[in-house]
Amino acid sequence: MAHSLTASCSRPCANKDRGTVKAELEELVRKYDRGGLAELQASFSAPDELQKNIFFVRVTSVAGVDALVIQSRARGTVELARVAVATPRDDPTWQEVPTSDGTRSWVIYTARLADGRLLQVGARTSDRRSCGRIS
Repeated sequence: MAHSLTASCSRPCANKDRGTVKAELEELVRKYDRGGLAELQASFSAPDELQKNIFFVRVTSVAGVDALVIQSRARGTVELARVAVATPRDDPTWQEVPTSDGTRSWVIYTARLADGRLLQVGARTSDRRSCGRIS
């Protein structure tokens, strides 16, 4: 019975996680369009911003040459080698990268920027163990 409860709750958790990441990506695209990498870096330059930041942010080329990587060490880091740098079509693409303990994954959204670079924004998903709990 617990299995079906967890399975039925995982879709709302995934939808919430994706919605959060998508909203952040859209905001960061606007910032990038206004001021490029400098504008993105300024968004995360204060030490307290990095502590409360829940997002992984990466600007990279199609060849995988990173121009910017921002991760909050307080919230865990994503293993960059496991994040695909695929050439997205015109539509943004999603991917999930499991955390090392398997209780969560990183939900990562990739979109092409106006200059051809790729912007990847991700966040750790809701804890799968708490997703099925009833409080």
